[in-house]
Amino acid sequence: MPKYIKFLLVLIGMAILFHGNPAQAADIDCNDIRTGTKVWWDGSELRLGQIGRITVLKDTPLYKLNGEQLSYSRTLKAGEVYRVYAFKPGLLSVGGGLYVKRDTLISYQTPSKIKLQIVACVYKKDTQLKSEAQQMIVVKKSSVKTAATLQTYQKQNGKWMQASSPVAAVIGKEGMGKTKEGDARTPYGTYRLGTSFGWGPKPSGMSYPFKAITSNDYWVDDVSSADYNKWITYTGNPYTRWQSFERMNHPLYKYGIVIRYNEDPIIKGEGSAIFLHIKTSGTAYTLGCTAIAEKELVKILQWLEPAKKPIIVME
Repeated sequence: MPKYIKFLLVLIGMAILFHGNPAQAADIDCNDIRTGTKVWWDGSELRLGQIGRITVLKDTPLYKLNGEQLSYSRTLKAGEVYRVYAFKPGLLSVGGGLYVKRDTLISYQTPSKIKLQIVACVYKKDTQLKSEAQQMIVVKKSSVKTAATLQTYQKQNGKWMQASSPVAAVIGKEGMGKTKEGDARTPYGTYRLGTSFGWGPKPSGMSYPFKAITSNDYWVDDVSSADYNKWITYTGNPYTRWQSFERMNHPLYKYGIVIRYNEDPIIKGEGSAIFLHIKTSGTAYTLGCTAIAEKELVKILQWLEPAKKPIIVME
């Protein structure tokens, strides 16, 4: 076949694949994608491994595939929408070994290549952080918007093992899913931990870095400042330097750990001052941080080891 005909066929194939939108064919740089990024496709989250979705147009059977044999499982109702994770000739998988027939009873759609790439980048980054780490803190949101549990894990022989029992935590006033400065949401994702800190005395037995807070320490959340999302020590009048800032000698910062969110690179307006810090009996929520009882946080400070590259996972 002449080369120009082959080239023409490739161009036609790309046009069909990307529905005439050249932007969808462009690759993205994973360095530009943040851990924890949620990818939305017409209002629903695009999950890892998902290749498309079906909308049920008319009631249609759902089948279990055993070898090459289909056995009826139940009926999907018109109007329902399901994620698709794989396909076989004439069949679409909705997960769990369950399939629908690819016929006129359903409508099948696929997301853009860019969206699929972003999901893959997030997974790659999270996997890399978890591979490098030997200690992990996991924060899991609950059915109550501002509540969560926190538990520590340590890697043994390549497997994550529980290092503590779950403890109660509070998260952002608006739950999880941070997208911008001031939205009162705790970010999703996997992040490295930065320094620990506090205005209280350094707990005994710590090997993890600890930064003592003074009255001259501030965390800057002024999006117009070059100091945005940075810890700055400043002896002058902060009101003349920044439009907005947090004093690090806050009562709830007696003990805390920096969560390295929006750090590499810092993007103005995407959120700042995300910490794991103490809570009191009156702490019902945070403005984006995660908070636990002081005694529990002190245990974590004494447990952390810098050589084990600790991370925090918020999900």
